[in-house]
Amino acid sequence: MLVTRGRAADANPLLDRLEQGPLADKAASLRRLAGFAAEAAAFGGADKARAAIAADDKNWEARYGLACALAASGDYGGALEELLTIVGRQRKFRNDAARLAMLALFEHLGSENELVQHYRRQLQIVT
Repeated sequence: MLVTRGRAADANPLLDRLEQGPLADKAASLRRLAGFAAEAAAFGGADKARAAIAADDKNWEARYGLACALAASGDYGGALEELLTIVGRQRKFRNDAARLAMLALFEHLGSENELVQHYRRQLQIVT
């Protein structure tokens, strides 16, 4: 809840404790979500990213910032769509960061999730 409410830094002490127990895998996944929140904040948030994309739809930093903001807020479909756009149009952006972010979201959501199944197929098409 802390991560999706924009308080990822507050979640770190809890994640540190989880990583020492049977929920270590889940803690690692949540830590990646916290990383998305940090990336989004570094860009300036979703609104700034949307404005930058409206001005230049090839602004990959803005698109990645928006994807991270969407992922951190729980809008996984929106995040995956933005990340897929980057992979399809600028694969080498940040050493494949968008594809790697998609894989992290796939792991977080689980292989049975409909979004994962859909975007896994889409990722195969564009790569």
